[in-house]
Amino acid sequence: FYAVVSSPFIPDAAAAMMSAMKTQGASWPQDVKAALGALPAGHAFEVPEVTFRKITDDEREEWKMRFAGKRD
Repeated sequence: FYAVVSSPFIPDAAAAMMSAMKTQGASWPQDVKAALGALPAGHAFEVPEVTFRKITDDEREEWKMRFAGKRD
């Protein structure tokens, strides 16, 4: 479900999640019951590789300077 919801914003990560959960082609559920039943008990899945890499301290400092803006 999270992969379907997040796909417009993080499409590559969502595709990786759907692949790991073996749910390619999943669509938005019609209701809560459908969402809760999307993966039946015992559904096999794979543990994915790291989806988001760790941000380094150097990157954090660089982005802090780059995107912090100015305060008066």
